[in-house]
Amino acid sequence: MSAQKGIGRQVQLGIAKETTRGTSPASPTYYLAWAEGLLEEKYDNAVDIEAFGVIEDSVSMTRVKNWAESVLKIPVLDKSFPLFFLSLLGTDTPALHSGETVVYDHPMTVLQTPQHPTFSMYIHDILAGQDYSHANCVVKKMEIDYALKKFIDASITIIGQKGVQISALTPSQVAENRFVPQYLTFKQASALSGLNSASATQVKSLKLTIDQN
Repeated sequence: MSAQKGIGRQVQLGIAKETTRGTSPASPTYYLAWAEGLLEEKYDNAVDIEAFGVIEDSVSMTRVKNWAESVLKIPVLDKSFPLFFLSLLGTDTPALHSGETVVYDHPMTVLQTPQHPTFSMYIHDILAGQDYSHANCVVKKMEIDYALKKFIDASITIIGQKGVQISALTPSQVAENRFVPQYLTFKQASALSGLNSASATQVKSLKLTIDQN
């Protein structure tokens, strides 16, 4: 399966949180309407370098590893984007926002274990006529870009399992909200407990990089 771009929404990416690690749900929870980049198939081969008296550098190769990898460039959205954050950080402890009945806060903290929550990625490809699911995906690295007069965007490095052919998906967009600079506040404090009372700092641009290591 080769990586390719479609016109408009000819090729769409979907995402769903996995209930059972490594098992893809039947269909995506969200479709990424503004995603740039597709999961590309990667592989490693063991090379047979026996002496056969031929010019070619080897006579055979045996596949020893398959996986998928991609760098997605997407806007920071209020519904689908937290699934990437959950994989990267590991723990979500939702609680009702003060004074609300349906609005929740989602504080995310680092889960101190090698196995963070996983998600599945889906490729709906009208041009190729075949859809794929990639199970056991995790976020390896995330870069969030903040700049005045622009939407907040993110570049996310994802690794997951080799794609599996699935029945054709039927994409259905869920309305999501994008973030702009005036929705974010930058504060500094010596401890997390001091952030609420800290004074906000005006910034023109900011790049926040979070790496799994």
